[in-house]
Amino acid sequence: MLDLSKVLVKVVKKKNLGYTLHRVNKNKVYFTEALPISELDVIIAKNILEIISIKTKEDLLLGLSCVVVLSANEKRKRLLSKINKDEQNQAISQDKLYYYKAKVNVMLAEAIKKDLDFTFDIKKDAKDIEVTYISLSGVQFSFHNTNTSSTLKNAKENNFRQYKDQEWDKNFSFQNGAKEIFEFALHLKKNSKLRYIKETPIEFATSLRQMAKEKGIEF
Repeated sequence: MLDLSKVLVKVVKKKNLGYTLHRVNKNKVYFTEALPISELDVIIAKNILEIISIKTKEDLLLGLSCVVVLSANEKRKRLLSKINKDEQNQAISQDKLYYYKAKVNVMLAEAIKKDLDFTFDIKKDAKDIEVTYISLSGVQFSFHNTNTSSTLKNAKENNFRQYKDQEWDKNFSFQNGAKEIFEFALHLKKNSKLRYIKETPIEFATSLRQMAKEKGIEF
């Protein structure tokens, strides 16, 4: 699979969602043009997360990319509504807002059982919030508040090959390239067929997009 770090160098520096701030380093702050995530993208990502089978690295990349798309969409909503994050968390429960983050643990557990080639770490950040780091295909995903599963804790305690001490890569925010990486992951040839419907992810996404187009539904 392609080393995505080479793709992301361009993606995260040129694209972003909702004109958010992209801090490249302590001295420079960049405003970057928005790349929209449609409601149909959100529907596709949510559905894929429910029926994805983690059998290959490509499957894991797609699953994590789905979570990033959903996270980026929530971030965009907060920015557009100009709601302070702390205030919004008081109005909307964390479980409801980030229910899909629980899927991260499920996917990683499946990936460990399949002995896939990736690494992870679990740490506390500066605010004492638990963070799960996942390195895959040359890039690092990071997710807060995933409620680490017993499988991951066991893998870390017993030093499985997938466990590796790592620090947060501060060079970019993965959400900045959410749409591009999601589309890239959808089109990978080694993606397994989705459970129940027996379609590949791109076949499933294409059918939903075509259906919406034929019915004149705009998202």
